[in-house]
Amino acid sequence: MTDRGFSMQGLLDENSALRDENRRLINELTDSYAANAKAKLLDTIISDGYILQSTLEKCISKLKETDQLEIKKEYCERKREKNQ
Repeated sequence: MTDRGFSMQGLLDENSALRDENRRLINELTDSYAANAKAKLLDTIISDGYILQSTLEKCISKLKETDQLEIKKEYCERKREKNQ
């Protein structure tokens, strides 16, 4: 059965593709929030003097690459703001 050129199977396939894309975007957003939270926590720990820079770098190197990039980006932005 066709209505306006769409078949039932075509609509089901499109719905499945949209659901998969929605899941992917939610996971990406969740990862971003988690990385931001980690960066803020590390910033507090560093600024209060509870961790050495060398220890921090070693810990960051053990994280997922996306988390490493987000943390380094956040750290560099905050450092740049403090120097201005």
